[in-house]
Amino acid sequence: MQADVAAGADEGETPLRALAALHAELLHVVVPADAALMTVADLEGATLALGEAGSGTASAARSVLDAFALGDDAYAESPAPFAASAGALQRGEVAAAFFFAGAPAQAIAGLAQTTAIRLLPVDGAAAEAL
Repeated sequence: MQADVAAGADEGETPLRALAALHAELLHVVVPADAALMTVADLEGATLALGEAGSGTASAARSVLDAFALGDDAYAESPAPFAASAGALQRGEVAAAFFFAGAPAQAIAGLAQTTAIRLLPVDGAAAEAL
């Protein structure tokens, strides 16, 4: 469970009985290597693969997008697990795919073997506000 989802338990949004940190996970924002996208803010107006509906990845992706002032109306969503999102990225159907994983992220490494990709940085004041 990602920390932002667990935080909802404190507000009564998520039923939670126990919590333990098992391993660190990072949110990856994967884009084609030749994309003109340089920051999260550049995702405005794009179709994005945010992860499966209701997943921790989707929740974290929305939190990041919100921090960069990209509300739900600022992008189109393509909900799918990362394997399907990776295929959509390869076919040019989505501009970026979000993926939560611990290092090393084998799914991203596998995608990089067949497709030229890079990661968008999640940094600056908006990231610090998260």
